[in-house]
Amino acid sequence: MTDTEILLQVGEGVATIQLANPGKLNALTPRHYALLHDMLSGVRSDESIRALLITGQGRAFCAGGDLDYLATAGSEGRSRGEAASELMSST
Repeated sequence: MTDTEILLQVGEGVATIQLANPGKLNALTPRHYALLHDMLSGVRSDESIRALLITGQGRAFCAGGDLDYLATAGSEGRSRGEAASELMSST
């Protein structure tokens, strides 16, 4: 996912966060969890927003953690276990 694959739209008192990577069933990496955290913090602090809708494009809302992220762990000098731990603890 790129930053443009997590979209935030605000209008008429409603914020919509959309996971927009349907090819991977909107799976997330630790970086995406951080982006979502920042978006949610911004929504929470905006008193003009009265409602929040979180949705996903395609046939799945969100598959959870991106398992392809684990496959890259070896090339980054980490074990799959370390990558899995990071992925699970970032939620």
